[in-house]
Amino acid sequence: MLVPATSRLGVSGYGVAFAAQTLLQIGVRTLYMRRLFPDFAIVRHTARAVAPGVAVVLVARLLAGGRESLVLTLGELVAYAAVVIASTFVAERRLVAELVGYLRRGAGPAGGAAVAGSS
Repeated sequence: MLVPATSRLGVSGYGVAFAAQTLLQIGVRTLYMRRLFPDFAIVRHTARAVAPGVAVVLVARLLAGGRESLVLTLGELVAYAAVVIASTFVAERRLVAELVGYLRRGAGPAGGAAVAGSS
């Protein structure tokens, strides 16, 4: 989809194809996640994942007053990553605790129950 659109419409075609592919990917992901988790809401999920980091970058850009530099861009990247990681730990602490338990071998879910076949 990307190559034909770009070759036919140039940079605008690239943008249109990229947007179409992203929407298709979100649609497929939504269907898959709803089969696993019937109460899954893609808008809430996406907003929770993206909004905190985007807010930090937008505030950083406002404070930069329109200046652009490699240092500012790298700072935005680091700030975005830190906020996304921190918000993930806050929003998904039970899931993160379960993951850490699995990585520690045998600790299992946060309650400490062993997972069958993990020994």
